[in-house]
Amino acid sequence: MKVWFTAAAAVGAVGQLLLALRLWERIGSGPAPAWVAPTHRVLGYVTILLTVPVAAHCLWALGFSTYDARTVVHSVLGCVLYGAYVVKVLTVRSSSAPSWALPWVGGTVFGLIMMLFATSSVWFWRTVEFPGF
Repeated sequence: MKVWFTAAAAVGAVGQLLLALRLWERIGSGPAPAWVAPTHRVLGYVTILLTVPVAAHCLWALGFSTYDARTVVHSVLGCVLYGAYVVKVLTVRSSSAPSWALPWVGGTVFGLIMMLFATSSVWFWRTVEFPGF
């Protein structure tokens, strides 16, 4: 379950990136269609919500792990993700944040999700043999 939820969150993060680029008119031509902003917002909530059961299980069943480099990095990234997400939400809602802040904070959240995906789902798929395959 954790592997697939994390993979789904990674797909959602890629969708978020593409929608954000469209909102900021970095891809496409002209202003973004009206559906892009609400889709970006809903996909962001869904993406983060997909990580909650994964994080809850990791913390409840495994705790903060330090037995090899991958698990240390993964544990730290998992903790940092939620702090970065709070900063992103506060940046979105702030009228006094500098214009460069939101892309940087959003990019940080994106990068954290991708690194968590690499240190969990990708690692699992490369090291654990699926029965019947």
